[in-house]
Amino acid sequence: MFQPGDLIVYGTTGVCRVEALERPGLVPTDKHRLYARLKPLHQDGFIYSPVEGGKVSMRPVISRQEAETLIDCIPSIQAEPLRDATMQALSQHYQAKIH
Repeated sequence: MFQPGDLIVYGTTGVCRVEALERPGLVPTDKHRLYARLKPLHQDGFIYSPVEGGKVSMRPVISRQEAETLIDCIPSIQAEPLRDATMQALSQHYQAKIH
């Protein structure tokens, strides 16, 4: 679980700082659910996202060293075109390559 002060990537919003973990009672039937209050680094306002079972992906920001290692590997990645495939097959093929 993320802690206040952590930097995370939140869906397509981008990098956010976890400001707090709280039960804001936004919805009466949801008053016991724990939410992360997120502050986007490049936007105004706050985002409340459920800590468990949310529909938007949240992941930790990688370190500078991890990013530099990944960048250094890019020249060694060989492109393997996939022809005559469905969009789903293309998506799966390239997702596997990225992982």
